Amino acid sequence: MAPAALQLEVTNRCNLNCVMCIRRYWRAEPADMELSLFKKIAREGFSELSRLDLYGFGEPLTNPRFLDMVRVAREHLPKDSELMFSTNGALLSPSIADKVVGEKGATEVFFSIDAYDADTLREIRAGVDADVVFRNLLSLAKHPKHASGELRLGVEAVAMADNFRDLPQLIKAVGEWGVEKVMVTHVAPFSKEVFEKATYLTISQAAYELMKPFAEEGWEFVKNICYEAYGEHFLGFERRARKRHEEMWNEALKRGYWINLPLFLESLYKLPLFEEVEKAFSEAERVAHEYGVELELPSLFPDARSRSCPYVEKEAAFVRCDGMVSPCAEFAYAHPLWVNAHHKEVYEVFFGDLRTSSLEEVWDSPAYASFRELRKRFSQNIPWCGDCVYSSLDCWYVRNNLRDCMLNEPSCSECLYSVDLARCNI
Repeated sequence: MAPAALQLEVTNRCNLNCVMCIRRYWRAEPADMELSLFKKIAREGFSELSRLDLYGFGEPLTNPRFLDMVRVAREHLPKDSELMFSTNGALLSPSIADKVVGEKGATEVFFSIDAYDADTLREIRAGVDADVVFRNLLSLAKHPKHASGELRLGVEAVAMADNFRDLPQLIKAVGEWGVEKVMVTHVAPFSKEVFEKATYLTISQAAYELMKPFAEEGWEFVKNICYEAYGEHFLGFERRARKRHEEMWNEALKRGYWINLPLFLESLYKLPLFEEVEKAFSEAERVAHEYGVELELPSLFPDARSRSCPYVEKEAAFVRCDGMVSPCAEFAYAHPLWVNAHHKEVYEVFFGDLRTSSLEEVWDSPAYASFRELRKRFSQNIPWCGDCVYSSLDCWYVRNNLRDCMLNEPSCSECLYSVDLARCNI
């Protein structure tokens, strides 16, 4: 067997320095995939793919052999397979774009654009010339292949506190140019600074609604619970706070959720922002409908009972630029992560090396097959730390991704992609 889809990182280098990018925080060496390795992978692994995505954590066009890779890919992919790549747009001039989409080139191109406002875009994507990016997008929108329907154009936007209000205007602008799709994702924070800009909670919505009535009382409610727990034996007063707390927990358990009151209280300052985000998303949907744009928005809250791995669902694998095969982009590089109000270290997870093995051999290996099988029933097999009080109180299991409290190795118990807060374009 072989995967149905492949995300192949042709480089991890980039010409920009975006504020939320993993490259600011990892210790990886910049590298391009060699054309010889690309050809080997293509010969051995492209014949059964329905989709190939030529991008990862770098800007594909910084690889000097990218155009050759597009040509090689088309030679080995089935005729009706999708060939996509994602770009920041800065290097995709009309002449380069014509070669990339060409007669037998990419069938789908996504531009990473986080705001229509040029100043906002420059603040987020350090080093970008907003005029150049929009000019390149508009030029590609006018390309004959796009006009004929052979090429699909999309825009990816990372929603943060800095830019979510701009989403409706961005959708309107690209919709007028004929862009078919806009995909929005929340930010995956690699630092506390970026975590503060996140516009979501990692608490399940059902649990959030149960805790919301206690927002005004704040930490005083917790103090009262503790005071009553340790003082009632001597004072003998009515257990009001403890009783309310028990009722909240019992209702949560009845619905199949846990209560993470510390995380909720630590996040109170964000609650007004969530209402704004909800309004902005609603307006974005209205504008998208008006301009005929397919819009994918992330969830505003996770749901511990409804989780899935996008890579497993789409039978996809991630190949790093050096040929190492990872189950997803999240596990492709070691990096820090801020989630559930705590810091953790995410370590690399690999199931094979395409320099010495074929894609089919790696995909069918017992370890990789077991990894995927376990995650086909994600909610049943993998805990969700966002609803667990210990996750934001320095639990041993959330310090890294090596193991979760149900002894799964590696741990996916805080995966933002599994709960549709962060999104993969695969």
